[in-house]
Amino acid sequence: MEAAGGPELIKTLGFLGAEAASTEPIKAQFMQQVVKEATACQVLLHEREAQEEDKSIQETWADALCVDERSGANHLVKVYRRMVTFSEAALKEAKEGMEELDQ
Repeated sequence: MEAAGGPELIKTLGFLGAEAASTEPIKAQFMQQVVKEATACQVLLHEREAQEEDKSIQETWADALCVDERSGANHLVKVYRRMVTFSEAALKEAKEGMEELDQ
């Protein structure tokens, strides 16, 4: 668990927020405002990496309790990230399959 103020949290985990903004811009804007205004945040960060047949999967969960002592507001912010990377062999096989379809 990590404890930080809102602005420090944005600096540390900003990459997750930036990715969220590209997929869910309205939710990301609200999340950024909540975190930015927070006077204290407690963060649980969990990462997992798994290897399947022809792909590698990286998952990240970030759960933050953000407290704004000025207004008395408490917000729970959750971000989930999943990245799948295919092996070179799988990509080559897919490319060959696409070339066969083009002919």
